[in-house]
Amino acid sequence: MLNPEFLHLVDYFKWEIIFLVVASLSILLRKWRLAFVGIACIGAVFVGKTFGVNTTKPDIDDVSIVSFSVRSGNNQAISDIGRVLELAPDVILFQEVILNRALENVISEAGYSICSFHSKASLIAAKRQITNCELHGNVIEVEVEGYSNTKFFNIHAPKFFVDLETYNDFFEAVIEIANTEDPNVVIGGDFNSLVTGTWRKKLKKIGFVASIDELAAGFKTTFPASGRRLGVLPPLLAIDDIYVKGLTVVQSKVIYNNSGSDHFPIVAYIENPEGAESENIAK
Repeated sequence: MLNPEFLHLVDYFKWEIIFLVVASLSILLRKWRLAFVGIACIGAVFVGKTFGVNTTKPDIDDVSIVSFSVRSGNNQAISDIGRVLELAPDVILFQEVILNRALENVISEAGYSICSFHSKASLIAAKRQITNCELHGNVIEVEVEGYSNTKFFNIHAPKFFVDLETYNDFFEAVIEIANTEDPNVVIGGDFNSLVTGTWRKKLKKIGFVASIDELAAGFKTTFPASGRRLGVLPPLLAIDDIYVKGLTVVQSKVIYNNSGSDHFPIVAYIENPEGAESENIAK
């Protein structure tokens, strides 16, 4: 049986595949050759920019981190979150979700500790005990038992086209946080901007690696997903990522699935900073 992720990948990128096939046929048939070759070139550039190859397989000791923007107003949020929990990642960064009693029960019953602030629509869950939970503006910071000298940050950036000043202020705070002296730092979430944006470039300049943009296997685009699909268009934008500093990314990818969200989840596997065995069972 074919992998469901592969089938969803084919579904979302079927028009690029069709264009490439038709362009190839047009060369043989000598009809509309230039038009279809042009379309094929555009499709090839798109695929080249959004596709990565990483053949390294995660080890049982590697730490898995998932980031998922659930979407406000998602009627199947608990079900979608449950599917993420079934993957048994070590650390989960959720955005656009309010922690209510029902959701707290689902996460806790799966064996996760939780860091959440009711005034903010985001939370962090971890298989190991969260030993420190702080809020910096709209950014949640945690430390997790067993991963000493490592800090995890969950961000949900405001939309720059709604309020550019707030957007810039937000990322100024993120850069300040990112400049921490802690040797190991993870910053993940919904950046609401492309990797070519000014602020994401600054993260790279201060030593961060973008696990999805730089190291992902397969397609890297995360938006829009099935919860806000634009007709027949595939996901076009790569606006979710997990940045790391002082840590080694073994593998990363976008999890293409059907959900009520407008973002696809992403996952990064990093070498365990402590060398302790990960509790992840779904590698």
